[in-house]
Amino acid sequence: MSITVYLQDDQDIDQALHLLNQKHYYLEATRWYKKRYGYFEKHSVLKRKRKKMKLNLSQRNRALYYCYHEHPQHTLWLKIKKKQQFARTGKNAMGY
Repeated sequence: MSITVYLQDDQDIDQALHLLNQKHYYLEATRWYKKRYGYFEKHSVLKRKRKKMKLNLSQRNRALYYCYHEHPQHTLWLKIKKKQQFARTGKNAMGY
């Protein structure tokens, strides 16, 4: 999949590069659970992974509550490691 950025007359190269990086980040950050290696995962497994991510995020926010930050960042990132994300957890259609 290619990403295209069209320059306007009043834009310079730096703004176009920034826009390209934003689009690339958005495409990488969205629907990560669909970008697996082409195997089906049960809804219960995905539900468990989502609950794990939510628990980790709530623990992080609780820790940040006691720390004073001028601009607290409430960001959600993938809490499941890449190795776990792309690991096959069950048998495939052939039974292996």
